[in-house]
Amino acid sequence: MGLETNGEGLEAPSYYVCPDDQPVTGHAYGLEILARRSLSKRLSGWLSYTLSRSIRNARFITPDGGVALATVPSDADRTHVLNAVLALELGARWRLGGRGLFYTGSPYSELDGVVPVPPYNAYRTPSFFRVDVRLEKRWRLGNTGSLALVVEGQNVTLSTEYSSQALDCMDEPGVPTRCKHGKIGPITLPSVGLEAVF
Repeated sequence: MGLETNGEGLEAPSYYVCPDDQPVTGHAYGLEILARRSLSKRLSGWLSYTLSRSIRNARFITPDGGVALATVPSDADRTHVLNAVLALELGARWRLGGRGLFYTGSPYSELDGVVPVPPYNAYRTPSFFRVDVRLEKRWRLGNTGSLALVVEGQNVTLSTEYSSQALDCMDEPGVPTRCKHGKIGPITLPSVGLEAVF
């Protein structure tokens, strides 16, 4: 894989060289810790933390058209990931819950136009954090069933996530292509619904 065109004669960001006879290799390792409080308690939930590392041996196209070999963090490497979930029984079959998610940014290289330059994958996109909330009121249906009114909000913190994979590139006549990392959001998803259990 080398530099490609996007149909309009412009160079698209195709960074890595992966010849069939020289596959990309790598390794990953990590540790995860999980603590839980029983769902039978009035206050329940769990907390998990993951520490991991993903490394690969890669070939990068250089600005002069050559190929550079480098051992770098993988594009999807997330060193720290933290999840927390809490649920609180409020009484009269009302329940309030929430989830928090945090993870570190993913590696990327600075670009010369659309071509990465060393040090490869030495930088990270900003870390990401979001909170989801849920409130429900549940009524019994018969001996084993129930019906619940559920109000939820995902990403109520209106957090924006940056992607090292998606690039926003600008092309202007006479000016070298300039690229920056794509953004996802802020997207929040409020919802109201009914949940039935039989």
